[in-house]
Amino acid sequence: MVIDEVSDDEVRDLFIRLQSGTPLTAQQVRDAWPGSIGPFIERLAGKGTRQGAFTALFAAIDRRGRGSRSDDEYDDPFLEARQTCAQLLTLLLAKERGRGYPSLRGTLLNDLYHENTDFDTQSSTARKFEELLALTEKVVEMRPVDRKRKAVRKSRVFSLFLFLRTLTFSPVNLDRSIPHVADLFWLDEHDPTEPLGTVTTAENIENHYLWMLQTRMAGLNLPELDRNRLFSIDQKSELWARFAGKCGICSEEISPGEEEYDHVKPWILGGPTSLENGRPVHARCHRRGLARSAFRYR
Repeated sequence: MVIDEVSDDEVRDLFIRLQSGTPLTAQQVRDAWPGSIGPFIERLAGKGTRQGAFTALFAAIDRRGRGSRSDDEYDDPFLEARQTCAQLLTLLLAKERGRGYPSLRGTLLNDLYHENTDFDTQSSTARKFEELLALTEKVVEMRPVDRKRKAVRKSRVFSLFLFLRTLTFSPVNLDRSIPHVADLFWLDEHDPTEPLGTVTTAENIENHYLWMLQTRMAGLNLPELDRNRLFSIDQKSELWARFAGKCGICSEEISPGEEEYDHVKPWILGGPTSLENGRPVHARCHRRGLARSAFRYR
């Protein structure tokens, strides 16, 4: 029997059915799923002998700890790159839709392909995704000469991607900001405070991103943002009095000397270091405030 009047999506669907008895990898099955996501990911990350638009970025990501691979998988050197690209797209879609930090395990990646068969590759979200990949690649490629051959942890790439997304909501000039971001991103690789663990869990993605905001990017000083990132002693005293020693997030009392001072609208998003935009908070609530601002402003 010859089937000659079918769409590309139908061909892909038939391929999945015909191959259901063979040991395809999870990503190979996703590649064959009907819809526009598969070809979109392939164009960006590569497939078979065809390099993707961001091969340099995905090639720089550390691939240790992945376990063994079958000989057949070596025929496609971009298999892992497509999975990572799909994870980043899942991350972006979740944040754009106000869903917080998603799990990036296999079932969620399957949903990306299954639930977005009509994904518009010319949409503003698709364009933003490519722009963020380009910015992430630029930072990664700016690594110091003595680290040119060292891989980048996937968790750091995810956090960098999220941070650059945040910068797109701020008043900064991204072209001028990228070198400053790269300088801080490429600080000591062996920071003992860095959260470790499975990068695909929602909790670990959030924890690592907050770590990057609080430790790695805390030294960022961009000309378009308020030059005074920290509240002065006088401002702190006034804020303490205004809030009557209570936390600006949970409204519970703070023990004197244990308070921190937070921007209601994050400094990195253009929030001024002013009395109108400040509040005393518990240290534990400060992290919650950062996480909450991811929904409110980002």
